[in-house]
Amino acid sequence: SGRTQEIQRLIGRSLRAVFDLKKLGERSIQLDCDVLQADGGGIQFNSAVTLGGNLTVTASADITQTASGIITCQLLTTSSVSGTNLSSATNVVTSFNATNTASGDISLTNASTTLTVMGITETGGSITVANTGDLTTTGAVTENSANKTINLTATAGDLTIAASVTGIGADIISLNTVTSGNIIVNGVVSSDSGEID
Repeated sequence: SGRTQEIQRLIGRSLRAVFDLKKLGERSIQLDCDVLQADGGGIQFNSAVTLGGNLTVTASADITQTASGIITCQLLTTSSVSGTNLSSATNVVTSFNATNTASGDISLTNASTTLTVMGITETGGSITVANTGDLTTTGAVTENSANKTINLTATAGDLTIAASVTGIGADIISLNTVTSGNIIVNGVVSSDSGEID
């Protein structure tokens, strides 16, 4: 199909960009590309993705994962239209940046020593980010639809708010540590009329 050919071309361009083809010589490279399942603009991670660097995922619909679709990388950047749900597996990313533009939630379940949230902009749904270690925000976390929730949780570490966390309308903002850790607020946390826990 046209989509298959485009994916093959993308992989070929990516490989040519990172390998010195003269040193590599004539070789066959076999790749297991059963990682992404794209259907109608959505992207689903069906098996583990492990990178030593950064991963950017852009979808014209939603971004999801199955229990075996664990994402391991440095910076994970997502851009979706109808939600980013990365809570079906426990991911291992060190930084997270997400944008969702129409409907659906943004959620990430993560297990790293420290997760840095570099920014989240959500329109149409709630925001939930949980990390087993420390969680630090260095970029704004903004929910642009009334009556939703922003939930930031450091399970066994400190939660540090170093940038604004903003909800509108009756958005509820919850800042949590579960088993240990402090909540350190150095940024503005605000909601028009919702609770801040």
